[in-house]
Formats: sequence, C-alpha cells, structure tokens
Amino acid sequence: MKLTKLQKIFAGIYVAVMAAICLNALFAGPATPQNSNRVAGHFRTMEKENTKGDDSYDIYLTESNNAYKISADWAHCFSAQAFLEDVKPGQPVELYLHKPLLPFAPQMVASINSAGTSYLSIACVNDDISQARFELPVTLLGISLLAAAVFLLKRKGKRI
Repeated sequence: MKLTKLQKIFAGIYVAVMAAICLNALFAGPATPQNSNRVAGHFRTMEKENTKGDDSYDIYLTESNNAYKISADWAHCFSAQAFLEDVKPGQPVELYLHKPLLPFAPQMVASINSAGTSYLSIACVNDDISQARFELPVTLLGISLLAAAVFLLKRKGKRI
C-alpha cells in the first residue's frame, strides 16, 4: 500500500502538529511569578467569549490595545463575577502571563491580582497544567490511532 505524495504531506503535517502539541503539554512548566511575564496596568474592560460551549475571557488594560486571554481550560479557576464586581475601570491590576514552551503558542493569563485579591488562582492553573501533561498526549494518541485505523481499513477497501 503506497501513499500518494499529497497523503504523505498531510501525514507529515499531522504528525508534526500532534508532536508539537504533545511536547508543549509534556514539558510545560508550572506557572510561577518567576517564569511568567508580569503585566501591570489599569483595568479597562473584560469580554467573555463562548466557543463550542466553553467560556474564555479577554482582559483589556488602558495602557495597551492587547487582549490578555484567559484560556477556556483555565476559566473555571477565574472568579469572573467577583472580578467584575470588585474591579472597576481604571483600577490597577497585575497579570501574570504563562510562557508556553513553543514560541508560536499564545501566552495565557495565569494569575490576576488587584488590590491584594487574587481572582485567577495560579495554584488551580498549575493543577490543570499538571493534569494536561498526561491527559492531552494520551487523548491525542488515541485519536491518532483511531484515525490511522480508519484510514488503513478504508485503504484496504473494508467497510467500517
């Protein structure tokens, strides 16, 4: 059974992307103030996004037009309602952005503090990072094996 040139290219891209995602999950370090980028500024606004049933948040500061994203994976660690009740526009906030292993991966907010109160728990984020080290590679391996089995069975002409 030979693969066409296009199938080889897609297979190579697929393997590279899956390997990059797995390596990022396996080697991602915990979020700490020492290995995160600190951003201090004044709160401007917050937007909530819902993609495929998962909430994520974008925090905007008056000092920049950048959107500082709270990942949907970490949204359950964020006390959004308390944050909006306590933190008013113009109030100082401090964000810590987790540095991803891969240079092209976006930095996500791992901690939000204002007036001595933490609204995004870095301990909760670190629990999620630790859990993803195992779950994400195993899930991607399972999906990849299933996709390979379906592809191989279709190539041999068997119905699934």
